[in-house]
Amino acid sequence: MGMGTCIAQHVLTAADDSNPFWRILEKAVKDARDKTSKPEIFPASTDARYFWKAGEPAFGFSPLSNTPKGGLVWNEKGRSSSPGTPVTDDHTPTSQNFMEADENISYWVPLLTGLSKLTSDSRSAIRKSSLEVLFNILNDHGHLFSRTFWMGVFSSVIYPIFNSVWGENDMLSKDEQSSSPSTFSPRPNEASWDAETSAMAAQSLVDLFVSFFTVIRSQLSSVVSLLAGLIRSPAQGPTVAGVGALLRLADELGGSFSEDEWKEIFLAVKEAASLTLSSFMKILRIVDDIPDEETLSDQDFSNEDDVDEDSLQIMSYVVSRTKSHITVQLQVVQVVTDLCRIHQQSLLASHVTVILDILSSVSSHAHQLNSDLILQKKLRRACSILELSEPPMLHFENDTHQNYLDVLQDLLTYNPGVSLELNIESELITVCVKILKVYLKCTLFQGGAELEETRQPKNWILPMGTASKEEAAARSPLVVTVLKTLRGLKRDSFKRYAPNFFPLLVELVRSEHSSAQVPQVLSTVFLTCMGPMMGE
Repeated sequence: MGMGTCIAQHVLTAADDSNPFWRILEKAVKDARDKTSKPEIFPASTDARYFWKAGEPAFGFSPLSNTPKGGLVWNEKGRSSSPGTPVTDDHTPTSQNFMEADENISYWVPLLTGLSKLTSDSRSAIRKSSLEVLFNILNDHGHLFSRTFWMGVFSSVIYPIFNSVWGENDMLSKDEQSSSPSTFSPRPNEASWDAETSAMAAQSLVDLFVSFFTVIRSQLSSVVSLLAGLIRSPAQGPTVAGVGALLRLADELGGSFSEDEWKEIFLAVKEAASLTLSSFMKILRIVDDIPDEETLSDQDFSNEDDVDEDSLQIMSYVVSRTKSHITVQLQVVQVVTDLCRIHQQSLLASHVTVILDILSSVSSHAHQLNSDLILQKKLRRACSILELSEPPMLHFENDTHQNYLDVLQDLLTYNPGVSLELNIESELITVCVKILKVYLKCTLFQGGAELEETRQPKNWILPMGTASKEEAAARSPLVVTVLKTLRGLKRDSFKRYAPNFFPLLVELVRSEHSSAQVPQVLSTVFLTCMGPMMGE
């Protein structure tokens, strides 16, 4: 038993009945049918030193003198949590819950569960110190634990650490159904993690899992679900932490994963993307109740006299959540793209199918979001009045499609077997055609009913307006990528798919472009691909 001092005040901590904390510790040991040894001052031999460093008085506790050689076993009945079911104070485990024939377990349970609870302390220094101490103990002494004991550690110590993040996600799904921005707030008795704490917890979990993978392998599915839960958190800190941790987990252990384990990882990411998408669509329904401002011109956006305060508050909330949603979706795309790029040669068709489903879903959603002109107009007006930056919807669409193209091209190059099995080349052409059509929509305006009213000829091509030029300029790099992709097709493939995209190439010739690179690359496509094909 190590007894600490409060370093900040240089006062020796009392270890007798005058100290209520000592009484609690001594009672816990007695309840475990054991007794404490004589308190000693061990300034560096227990993990309490991390609390002393933070200026907090603490008692260090060491059970090693009574630890059996055969390892510890945790009572399975003590399980109280999984990544999908956060622990609350009403279900906090106690040493009595975990008692077995082996009495030595009682030394570890109060220590580990106590540190786990401290990770949600309102004080940042205590949260971080608790995380560091807990994972140091598990890494240093985990070799003493049996497989069963490890299951109890994960269930009742590790998973509850992420309670605050899971709590936010649970509230997210509930509160979004009520469509009330004001109800989004952290639990009153729990402190939300900042980016540094989230990163520390996620990386510590991965370190632990890598170190003891052979013993705790059965927890992979739950750990991956937990990291995916971090990714879909509405706060950016946990999202970034989840992405980094999942990538490192795959990097360290990817060579040991089975086909089913790899599929579990991708399915968890797919679920994260799907859940955030469905939640976000519920948020957008709030905007439907705000009157459409079609009668207002762009110059009227700064006029807030006819906009009520409640509508502005709702729109401010929607703008913020739209930005967060885009960030999360892009992080999901990053995870999938990086995993596919690093491990593509070992991926099977079942894995690639899930990957492409994710990229297709996110890119389609991005296009749909960016094509909602009424929503964009409302958001633009709110941002103008509130002096906020607009959500990067066009960047969202471009980035997701660029990653989709990159993955398809990499599969064709580095995994020809899977590419042939899943007909990846056909999917690549479909995506290219879709991108070209979207680009042509903003660069080529053909007269219809509107032009007939002005007695102008049909199919009269008008110059692009300022907004269209800006959009075309933003889309140009992606179009250049598409043209280079088509130019890089093998001759037989180019000839087979030419009927799908040749009419679009002709329209590109007739279009006005904001970037000189588009017509330059387009001319090389005709010169090196179309010319030889027509000469056959």
